Amino acid sequence: MPSFRKFPERKTKNRNAIFPDGYQSKKDDCVSPRALKHLRELVKIKKDNSKIIPMLVFIIQREDCYGFTPNFEKDPLYSNELKKAYELGLTVKAVMLKMSPKM
Repeated sequence: MPSFRKFPERKTKNRNAIFPDGYQSKKDDCVSPRALKHLRELVKIKKDNSKIIPMLVFIIQREDCYGFTPNFEKDPLYSNELKKAYELGLTVKAVMLKMSPKM
């Protein structure tokens, strides 16, 4: 899980995977209301059923990233909810995949 800190700027081609990043209809709106809904559902499952271990997995489909962080600047609502969910014990993983045309 990200440490919820800003990654240092690097003068390399490597970058952070930042979620969410997209269009907002209004400044204070969530970038992805659906993602926020899913996050809240996972937190509810975590609270309601101790036999189920919910997990949020971010798939990063690029190989030039060196870290993952929520986008606090663009979407503070989702980012703060994600941080809170993690602090409540939700398992959060970021997985980097190298895409290849070979099968």
